[in-house]
Amino acid sequence: MNWKTRICALAMAAAMTVPAAAFSDTAGHWAGAAIDRWSGEKVITGFEDGTFQPNAPITRAQMASLLDKIFGWNQRAENQFQDLPDSAWYADAILKANAAGVIQGGSGMVRPGDTITRQEAAVMLYRAFCMEREEQAVSFTDAGAIASWAMEAVSTMAAKGYITGMPDGSFAPQGQLTRAQAATILDKIVSGYYDWAGVYIADGAKLAVVRAPGVTLLDVTAHDILLTPAACGSETVLNHVTVENRLMVQGGDRYTSTELMGETEVERLIITGENALVRLHDKAKVGEVVISGKNADVRGLKKGTPVTVNAEGVKVNGHAMEQGSGEAGRDISTSGPTIDVVVGIA
Repeated sequence: MNWKTRICALAMAAAMTVPAAAFSDTAGHWAGAAIDRWSGEKVITGFEDGTFQPNAPITRAQMASLLDKIFGWNQRAENQFQDLPDSAWYADAILKANAAGVIQGGSGMVRPGDTITRQEAAVMLYRAFCMEREEQAVSFTDAGAIASWAMEAVSTMAAKGYITGMPDGSFAPQGQLTRAQAATILDKIVSGYYDWAGVYIADGAKLAVVRAPGVTLLDVTAHDILLTPAACGSETVLNHVTVENRLMVQGGDRYTSTELMGETEVERLIITGENALVRLHDKAKVGEVVISGKNADVRGLKKGTPVTVNAEGVKVNGHAMEQGSGEAGRDISTSGPTIDVVVGIA
């Protein structure tokens, strides 16, 4: 990515590919395309000798670093881990992942140098991408060996097709996750990845991730769109966009604005980040709003839109909201006066 503005009028999958064989040992490898895509996005890196070592295991620290590169977390937890030196190259990524609730550790240890197990990786990815639980029985032959704390993540990711298990039908929850497997799972989860300011025209995403400020999505249809903390600091524009399930605004430590323009339709707007402004223009529609981020501000909701508030300092249509459930009081214009909002426990 060596230019500052891109206009893409390609299918989602085609728009995100990179030249094959980025490393000397990935040509012909079953995960070669996924490895090349995410190395092209600067999310995964190889070694100084030009290899990627796809079959080598990935550590917990490396997984935290990979996810931090995707999300650009800007909140960092206080270091309370006995085995995490502040000077370690991975300390920042782990503490940010800890603040985001993605990695937790136990007994005062986070085990950064340990190879991550397949069930640990499933939990971290499940949390990071805010996946919705899917009720489906796990069909792996060793399902009984999956830890109770990992079962929800494993079963959901299996139901979504993100993980498929081993050739013998097992999941191998305690097995090592390889670098190739990590790239492949990531490739299945993220359909569209927007990491540079510009206007993007694409369609058919299962999950679109916006990783940069100044991104405009035009004529896009997606099941879910996730605006990461790295998108803070400038406007994200959705123009004539259809979000079939969730638009997730994570926000961060800086003010961020999301503009819904044209005939944009969002089934559910989920705001978890602080200081997030979401503004609906004219024909834009949102079916439901859930706000868990402090000081969020939502403007332009139509009358009767269900709103649930789980944070302090929230405003909807110019009105300060109490915590609880309610609905927008009446239609507003973004240039109109402050209006009332009906608030109360549903």
